[in-house]
Amino acid sequence: MSDTLPIRPIHKEYLEQHEYPTIHVETAAGTTLDFCGVEHSNDPNGHMINRVRKELGDFLREPSSNQKLVLLEGWRGPHTDTDDLAEDELVRRGGEEALADRLARQAGVEIASPEPSRSDEFAKLCDEFPSHQVFYWLVARQAVQWGREVPLRADQPSERRQEVQRKFESFTDVLESALGHVPSFQEVGTSFGVVAATHRELFGGELDWNDLEHFDAHANPIDENSVVNEIHNRSNQIRDEHILGEIKTALHEGKNIFAVYGDGHAYTLEPALRSLGK
Repeated sequence: MSDTLPIRPIHKEYLEQHEYPTIHVETAAGTTLDFCGVEHSNDPNGHMINRVRKELGDFLREPSSNQKLVLLEGWRGPHTDTDDLAEDELVRRGGEEALADRLARQAGVEIASPEPSRSDEFAKLCDEFPSHQVFYWLVARQAVQWGREVPLRADQPSERRQEVQRKFESFTDVLESALGHVPSFQEVGTSFGVVAATHRELFGGELDWNDLEHFDAHANPIDENSVVNEIHNRSNQIRDEHILGEIKTALHEGKNIFAVYGDGHAYTLEPALRSLGK
């Protein structure tokens, strides 16, 4: 896919200095794409949440004879268990993805998440990196999200470590279900001991769930601090190619699309997405 529709590399300086604008594309077939690249947020009063609320709301209200489709990064199914929550609490728990899920479901619009399966992605990454390092990256990436969900309070450091440890155990249960059949994953296991040993191997010292700066620095595709950044960047490339293919298919099927993804995806995918226009 990327041979014909090039995906450009991450531009660290640009993303650090600019908010990435929504990419709007109109195709010759009369369909449209709005790709909203955001800095992930759990702040119900923050600019990014307000931007998603407004732009997605405008898309959902816009009259159209085409079927509509909302694409959400990380969406694993309807958030029906949060229907009773006030919107502020919904956002604190699930960020812009949970908000977009609610808005789309209220409008009766189809939702999807065009991602490669976790097993396919993990297997591809393990072809290029040691499997225990790929597992560490999975956990570190999730720890960044836990950092947004469970803020660090100076007066409760031990309580936060316990809460994140519980989240880690729940997360490994999810990974076991999704990746338990993958040979490279079976070799690694999902114990905290694997994560702690890999942390010592890569960084020295002991892993601390409260070291939010560490996870922010290494579990992103932009910086070049360690092999963990390399794995994240390669993961994004694999995902971008898959996302692009699914967007092309949906536009060809006559659907208008609104996508909410991280701003890094918007930047890398922009040339390919614009090439889908008239």
